[in-house]
Amino acid sequence: MKHPFSALLVASLTALAPQAFAQAVQGQANGTASFPPNPAYQPAPAYYPAPRPIENIGKTGQFIFGVERITGLFIDNQSLSYKDPTTRAQTKFSYKSTSFGVLGVDSHSPSALPRLALDYVVYQGFTVGGSVMLSTRGMSLSGSGQKPAAPPSANDDGMTLFGGVRAGYAYAFDSTFAIWPRLGLSYSYMTSRSELVDPQSGKSSGSYEVRTGLSALNLEVLLAVSPIQHIVVLAGPYLDAGLGGSYTALQESTEFDKRSANLTSFGLLIHACGYY
Repeated sequence: MKHPFSALLVASLTALAPQAFAQAVQGQANGTASFPPNPAYQPAPAYYPAPRPIENIGKTGQFIFGVERITGLFIDNQSLSYKDPTTRAQTKFSYKSTSFGVLGVDSHSPSALPRLALDYVVYQGFTVGGSVMLSTRGMSLSGSGQKPAAPPSANDDGMTLFGGVRAGYAYAFDSTFAIWPRLGLSYSYMTSRSELVDPQSGKSSGSYEVRTGLSALNLEVLLAVSPIQHIVVLAGPYLDAGLGGSYTALQESTEFDKRSANLTSFGLLIHACGYY
């Protein structure tokens, strides 16, 4: 034979093959063998698409800005009380008024005043924010003859200032509907200056000014509807519970009447807001 070494190798493999096969079978029975290879079956993981985030109010880090109380139903109960300086008797008067508007409200009540607002979502729906409104009025009269009484469209000189802070929780059911209850505190300050005119002679006998300051606890439970992305309309009941205030009348800067004042208001309101 030309290659004795090759013949010897073939003879050795032939002798050892049955023994190696027997060891492999025994190893498989004991669960330790890896020959022949037999990897465990691993099915491919199922694919589940990630849920789409809800696009509505209430996301952490979100700003919500808008114009509030642009319309609604406002029912006011205002009281003025004082102690007569002569008789020391306690006197109290109550005023009840109702204002309703479809595309706006014509009311002097601080509860019905439109206002600008900004809220911030601190964490997972919890919001903090506030609202503010400032307006001034000025009127002058010119002409000859007896001075007539000012018409309703010509308001007296004055100013109205409103400010409030609040906290709430905005919870979105889906990308269209959400609920947003809020609780806060507010203060309004109003002034009005008029001229005292004798209706017979038309002569002025000076001017007088009325100043009113009112504080309130504000509660709103609002349903939010987002018809398109980043726009939301809020509507729901409200309660402005009066916490007290003051009513002061002055003539030529001299105070001649001062009373305690309180205003409680409730009804339905509508806001228009945007979120980003």
